[in-house]
Amino acid sequence: MEQLYASLKSIYSAKILKKILGQDLLSFEYIAHEGEVLFYVVVPKSYKYLIEKQIN
Repeated sequence: MEQLYASLKSIYSAKILKKILGQDLLSFEYIAHEGEVLFYVVVPKSYKYLIEKQIN
């Protein structure tokens, strides 16, 4: 899991426009439901394949 979070650093941008308008938002959630642990990820479409590659 640490490798996933480390790879997310590539999404961060230090450009001034991103500082003014804001960075892209990501959401990672763990849910325990009926004896299972579910993992949900919400990211902008432009990062879909990057995140899928890191999870698989």
